[in-house]
Amino acid sequence: MVEDEWIVASQIAAAFRNSGARVVAMVPTVTNALNFINGAERLDAAVLDLNLRGEMAYPVAEALDREGIPYILATAFDQNQIATQYRDVPRCNKPFSGHQVAEFLARVLKTSNTSENARSSARSGAPNNLLLSSLPPSAWELISNELEPVQLSARTRLETCKSRIYDCYFFEDGVLSHTMRAPDGSSMEVAITGFEGMTGVPVLQSSNQAISDATLLTDASAYKIRADALADMLDKDPVLGNILRRHAQEFSTQLTLSLLAVGRFRIEARLARWMLMVSDRLGSQIVPFSQESIGLSLGVRRASITGAIRDFRHRGLIDSYRGGIKICDRQGLVAASQGCYRPLPKPLKPRH
Repeated sequence: MVEDEWIVASQIAAAFRNSGARVVAMVPTVTNALNFINGAERLDAAVLDLNLRGEMAYPVAEALDREGIPYILATAFDQNQIATQYRDVPRCNKPFSGHQVAEFLARVLKTSNTSENARSSARSGAPNNLLLSSLPPSAWELISNELEPVQLSARTRLETCKSRIYDCYFFEDGVLSHTMRAPDGSSMEVAITGFEGMTGVPVLQSSNQAISDATLLTDASAYKIRADALADMLDKDPVLGNILRRHAQEFSTQLTLSLLAVGRFRIEARLARWMLMVSDRLGSQIVPFSQESIGLSLGVRRASITGAIRDFRHRGLIDSYRGGIKICDRQGLVAASQGCYRPLPKPLKPRH
């Protein structure tokens, strides 16, 4: 970590350690950073502040590039203030919390690895999507030629209720929120999807019209396929259709449980269920969402979320910080969900 403000560096380092990472050095100057890079046996990643008490850290960025070490910029500079050759480097803008920097670097590393391997993964038949990885060779050969690996940004809307579905997405990571709108204009989340599933469920049921709004809560890696092409394949390969329609059944079950949770369970149980579901799909005990955004997903006031989080924290089930939550006692949280949480479906074994 290259940062000249010791308090800021300490907060970021603490966040990385809490997430299980090892911080090998915190250095405040360009010279210190270059000496450490030259002598280090292994560096997996770096966080780089550009303005080190008036000295620009571009020589450090150059050294990191030369060594092939991924890094992010943690800076108050906007894009126009950064040298042209470094404007495409992922940037976390100050002011920020240490947890935000840690989560941002984790997403960047994951996206970078996925981008590099996505196309070779599709060709080799090793997708990180439970549905695609469950397909037998014949079905995979049929669909793989039409799959396009894509990188999607948080807040991207992939479906709009009652509008036509043009593309379907099979996720390898990230979280997608499905919401339905009431006549008064309010909305409520009814389901979430991650690496276990796909968008375009109506296409699996011979329809091309979306039944909900579908918006990404996080950045995501996915495989895209044209909806009409997928519909044609379902007719050609019954095995493909059967496997994908099982996801449609799971989606329907999740939607039913969501509506049941709204009608019969207190906010504590609904919040526990939501955190567990997001954790499952991110593959992490960190749920990187603010109380306000969680309240919007659950359709309740932030004060209600704040009270439930305070109760869970007091019971030792979670720890909370600005902009996120860490699950400390997963089984305790499952019990707090009062039976409305459903674990991810187990992947089907592909037939050979």
